Amino acid sequence: MLDKQGIIFQKIYHVWNRGGCMFSFQILKDKRYWILLLPFIIILVGVSVFASNYFAENPLMVPIFLLLNTILFWGIYHLWKYVGDKKHGDN
Repeated sequence: MLDKQGIIFQKIYHVWNRGGCMFSFQILKDKRYWILLLPFIIILVGVSVFASNYFAENPLMVPIFLLLNTILFWGIYHLWKYVGDKKHGDN
């Protein structure tokens, strides 16, 4: 008989194995992730280098820029994945 803590860990383990976790390492095997990652890193570094004076004058813009860049990356990734999976499922 499991105690209350053992039951909680067992439920967490089952959710993790079903793919219900927030982050899955399967995403690292997806080619869309790697195709999108390189341009976003180049844009991130390019904007950071060429707009460093702007970010120095407005330090609040740094987290806003990083947040927008992250939202844009994951939004495009999931949209591309959704459209690709839907197209693949229709054929």
